[in-house]
Amino acid sequence: FNGKRKKWQTVLSSGIFGRLMKASPQRMKDGTVQFHVIATERAPRNLEYGVSKSLYTNSWEGELEFEHGNLLGGGEVVGLQVRRGTKDAEPSVKVRYSDKKFGRAGGFDCEAFSEFIGDDYTEDSELDGANADSEEPNELAMDYDHDVPLGRRGATFSLQNPIGTNMVRHSSASATVERITTRTGLHENIGAATFNVGPFRKELPLDARSSIAGTVTSGSCLRATKDQEVSSAFVGWRMLPYSVVSATTKHVFPLVNNASYGRSIDLALSHSVMTSTPNFPRHEAHKAGIASQVRGYDGHLGSVTTSIKGTTELRIPVPIPTDRFSQDAGLVLWADWRYAKSSRRDSAFSRKASIGAGVRKSLQGLPLKWDISYSQDGKFKSSLGLGLDFDA
Repeated sequence: FNGKRKKWQTVLSSGIFGRLMKASPQRMKDGTVQFHVIATERAPRNLEYGVSKSLYTNSWEGELEFEHGNLLGGGEVVGLQVRRGTKDAEPSVKVRYSDKKFGRAGGFDCEAFSEFIGDDYTEDSELDGANADSEEPNELAMDYDHDVPLGRRGATFSLQNPIGTNMVRHSSASATVERITTRTGLHENIGAATFNVGPFRKELPLDARSSIAGTVTSGSCLRATKDQEVSSAFVGWRMLPYSVVSATTKHVFPLVNNASYGRSIDLALSHSVMTSTPNFPRHEAHKAGIASQVRGYDGHLGSVTTSIKGTTELRIPVPIPTDRFSQDAGLVLWADWRYAKSSRRDSAFSRKASIGAGVRKSLQGLPLKWDISYSQDGKFKSSLGLGLDFDA
């Protein structure tokens, strides 16, 4: 077992060990060989808090998470996560249980969730030039295509490496059932299956690196007509199938290496493409619009069903002339662009682009970003954010 380094590294990275003192094979009296591990157990219970951005509303949320990382002694994880934004009508709650099997086949993850996904969907009209102010602000739509999704509740079951690592090194499959509630009280039932491959990472010459990942989702929406909305029977409900395909590639090319503090000037590229068939759920199209947003614009750019996005960054490390701070400061010159098609019918592709510069530095373990951007609309914008820059 120790000879299979990848499996052993997966066990070590599972987090069940606090301090590893010895790990070696031992020959027993009966001629068999056992692998003995002498280690301390990591504290299994953790309570963490922080801030994050919602995938559905693009707003900052406070987050509190409790996790037990070794429930039954084999690396099983049970967790409870609670998130809430300043404008959210209710908190988002997620309960999960997972057993990764130390990276072996059969690892799984199951979770139940209740999320607030309400947002200002009037921005959906930006992509096709519709006038969002043409409707009365207090007028509520009474159909699925124009109503505002408010919450989603359901469950997801995920399986890691369902087709074996001999054929595909990294893959996962999941099934999700959920119920969407709109602002006017309409309901939509959705069932979907997703298959993910990657990321497949590759080392390139001159210390460059690249990765590629892909996702395929197929599902169906079950909607009731207005006269059937209050009925428990499924007579009169409509079945609306849909599919989504996406792929992302990332490349990092070191240009100049500074051996004095072990960092290099890097050229980083990221490209992603996503397309969907009709009947794409509106809240998922809204989420896709947030995921493909371009820096330099207020909020996001509306719900999308097809998008192509590219990012180019030149990352220049900046040395700090003191040993009191970690040497992780940097200057980033970047350019973003995106072509996207909105979720409205007969809409054309629209283009958004921006260029800018930013500063990167971690303070008290928090990776901070400060950017100044100039968009194709001729507007300057300054923004402060959290998170690391993408890597391959």
